[in-house]
Amino acid sequence: MSFDYEHEDDRTVSFEFRSGKNFMKMPLLFLTLAIPLCSFAATAADIAAESKRANEFFDKCWDETVARHPVDESFYGIKTHYDQLEDLSDEKAAADLKALQDQLATLHRDFKLESLDAPTQLSYKLLELEVQRAAEEFRFRNDVYPISQMRGVHAQIPTFLINVHKVDNEKDARAYIARLNAIPKLFDQVIVNLRTCEGKGVVAPKFVFPLVLEACHEIIGGAPFDDSGTDNPLLADFKKKVGGLKELDEAARSKPIDEAKSALSNSVKPAYEKLIAFLEDQSKRANDDAGVWKFPDGAEFYKMALRHTTTTNLSADEIHQLGLKEVARIHGEMEKIREKVGFKGVFQVHPGRPAILFAGYRRGAREIFGEGGADCGRDEKAARRIIPYQTEGGHCGESGGEIPRELGWRGVLSATGPGWIPPWDVLREPAQHA
Repeated sequence: MSFDYEHEDDRTVSFEFRSGKNFMKMPLLFLTLAIPLCSFAATAADIAAESKRANEFFDKCWDETVARHPVDESFYGIKTHYDQLEDLSDEKAAADLKALQDQLATLHRDFKLESLDAPTQLSYKLLELEVQRAAEEFRFRNDVYPISQMRGVHAQIPTFLINVHKVDNEKDARAYIARLNAIPKLFDQVIVNLRTCEGKGVVAPKFVFPLVLEACHEIIGGAPFDDSGTDNPLLADFKKKVGGLKELDEAARSKPIDEAKSALSNSVKPAYEKLIAFLEDQSKRANDDAGVWKFPDGAEFYKMALRHTTTTNLSADEIHQLGLKEVARIHGEMEKIREKVGFKGVFQVHPGRPAILFAGYRRGAREIFGEGGADCGRDEKAARRIIPYQTEGGHCGESGGEIPRELGWRGVLSATGPGWIPPWDVLREPAQHA
């Protein structure tokens, strides 16, 4: 075997391979390029295949995580566990975290970041971040109020059943009833969590309790709870949904409705009464202190919440200074516009002049709803308490239904199309940044 090089001209170099009578001649430049190109093509194919496999794994993780939360499933239109509510026990919270950590361990074991394409690498890093955050939040799980005037299962579950739980057939109706009967267990878990938080020095401020208790009392008003002649929102919702089932005749519809009434009377009402009794008792031990600074590990909890909310490592003071700087910049731009258009008004209302703010609120309500379309007959003191409002489901229209006044939000109008209009009557919510 020998190698011979021949110079055919000044630009082309070829080599000669001889083995017996065999002879092959090939441009050297072609060989030097061909090998890397073949290698590159194989690498690109490997990355595509590995990225596909990783994305299938991410889909599997997502499905597993959603399947652990029946309420979340319903938001996505999945009816696998349609007759169940969430498990709010501490054991379930620990199991959820372990499930996430197991998924991350599998990701690290079976996939290498450098073997994936850019979008899949991002998903890889996001799963790492999600698990990291979940572990940090688990540490501070008792530094939150299980129930407050802003959120809590006492209002979320009725709202969820009305806005999210669809009844497309008799099986869905049975699932609705099963969820009504699951409320006592759910509330028992909430009470356990409230006790655990209190044991760690975490109790909601005193002003929260009257608002929560009022909402709880309102939820168990109307038929079948009393003789007012008006159906409770949950019963009215169930009747409406079952009434729309064409597969059932009138006699067949009456049976699930009777069962729903029984669930409301024998499961829902006692659960709320038990929660009310606990909250009334706990309110006696509450004080006026508001803010996480009062928690034993409040400072660390605040740092974590700040980091998760802002996605930065800035301190509270740094963020505050950045906010002041941005407000000054925006006001400067507004001043230029005001001078340009000749605007003679003011940009902000002094805290000592709530009458102006309240008048603006009433004017806006009239413009949207008409003269009689909104409840504007509140005193000016309420204007101090106006805050932005957003539904539990997210942006306006996502909830896909109507929030009845008995659930704690008054003055809500039914939407004429998909979704619902957030209430203008947000005056009853206390200011969060007073």
